Amino acid sequence: MRGTTRQPAFLEGWLQSPLIGGKRQVCVLRTQIFTGLLVSPLFGFIIGFLVMKFFIHVFSHFSRRIRPLFVIAQYFSVAWLGFSHGANDAQKGMAIIGMMLLASGTTQTFSIPHWAVLLCASSITLGTMFGGWRIIKTLGFGLYRLRTIHAVANQLGSALVNSIATSIGAPTSTTQVVTATLLGNGSAEKPQHVKWKTAAGITAGWWLNIPISMLLGGGYCFLYLGI
Repeated sequence: MRGTTRQPAFLEGWLQSPLIGGKRQVCVLRTQIFTGLLVSPLFGFIIGFLVMKFFIHVFSHFSRRIRPLFVIAQYFSVAWLGFSHGANDAQKGMAIIGMMLLASGTTQTFSIPHWAVLLCASSITLGTMFGGWRIIKTLGFGLYRLRTIHAVANQLGSALVNSIATSIGAPTSTTQVVTATLLGNGSAEKPQHVKWKTAAGITAGWWLNIPISMLLGGGYCFLYLGI
C-alpha cells in the first residue's frame, strides 16, 4: 500500500526472533519501541499543526515576495530532516548487525564495526536517492496541495520529532512522522482540503504491517529453533 513503511515490520519481526534474550528485556524493548512508533505520528501531527499555525500567524501579512526566504530556509530544514532520518532509521540496521555478530560469536561484546556503519549509511542514502517514488508522489500530491511554506513547516516539524525521539533512544518511522506532520500542516490551514480518505488508507497500511510482521517473525523463530 502506498505510504506504508518497512520500519515497524522490521522491528517487530526482530523482537520475535531468538536473538533477544530474557522475557523482561523483551518487554522493556517492546515497550520502548512501541512507544516510539505509536506516539511519534501523533506527536508529529500536533507539532505539524502548531508549526503551521505559527507560520500562518507570523507570515500571513507578508506579500508573496517573502517566498525566496522559505526557499532558502528549505535548504536548512531538509538538511535537518535528512540528518534526523539517518540518526534514527539507519541505527536500527546497525543494531541488528551488531546483535547478529554477538550472537554468532564473531564479537565478544556488543559493538558496531565501521563497515556496518558505512553499509547502513550507504543503503539509506541510496534508498532515499533512487527509491520510494510512489511514497514521494503520494505525500507530495496525494494528501494536500503543497507549497513551499508547507514543505518548510513539514520538514522542521518532522525533524524535531525525530531528533527528540533519537535523544531518548526511541525508534521512529520517518515515513510515518512526515506523513502525520503533513496532515497536521494541512489541518492547521484548510482541513477540508486534506484528502482524509487517502490518509485513512495509509494509516490502515501501518496497522496491517504490525500483525503480519509479528506472524512472520514468530514463524522464522519457529523454523530457526526447529533447525
